[in-house]
Amino acid sequence: MQIFGSSLGDYGEFHDLLGFVQRTGLRPVIDSEYPLDQVHAALDRLASGAQFGKVALRIGAQAAG
Repeated sequence: MQIFGSSLGDYGEFHDLLGFVQRTGLRPVIDSEYPLDQVHAALDRLASGAQFGKVALRIGAQAAG
């Protein structure tokens, strides 16, 4: 398994970003969520190019909501 992410910015910028999100309540647009065992369906959604926002994977038994 591989996890891909972004490493743009430094720790100070990340700290400032977290403060901004906390102050404003900014939330990302979530297009869809999939349980981890449906990772291939999530990747298919990304490959389709039809998503608007983030495609998220849920890790663990906790349901979204």
